[in-house]
Amino acid sequence: MTELLILAILLNGEYTIYKIKQKIENNFSVFLSASFGSIHPAMKKLEKNGYISAKRKMSSGGQKSSTYSITIEGKEHFKKLMTSEINESPTYSNQLINIKMMLLDLLDENLRKNTINLIKKYYEIHLLTARELLETLKASSAKEKERNFFQITHLKNYTDNISRELNRIQGLS
Repeated sequence: MTELLILAILLNGEYTIYKIKQKIENNFSVFLSASFGSIHPAMKKLEKNGYISAKRKMSSGGQKSSTYSITIEGKEHFKKLMTSEINESPTYSNQLINIKMMLLDLLDENLRKNTINLIKKYYEIHLLTARELLETLKASSAKEKERNFFQITHLKNYTDNISRELNRIQGLS
């Protein structure tokens, strides 16, 4: 996820690691907090794989400074990450979906539709699973239903929220 954000930020220009961290904090902190401890290894990996390049120089004060930019391969990798299936844990997937939704403007129309369809597919499968669990709990005895009241109530709200999100996304494609 951090790699996706770094590539997205570098699509808009060349930045230092400090500026990249600031941009993540300013634009995506609602969905992800990124420390230098997570950004730095991600950038090393991106650079090693040829997705970003660095211009290194010495500042007038004698400190090393690096400015990073995205490569052609990095632009393709960004598209691949945006259009890859979402099959991680629900917590991670929800973060990733929110970030992908915020980055849709960086894709052409065709890739945008592909990404939206992948998100819809994830939500449809997730909704089906949640509804099956809800139905199982609802089919239990009255005593078990009483004991599972909060689970049933929460799952009902959860399935309603997923349905609303699916309807909203349907309007985007």
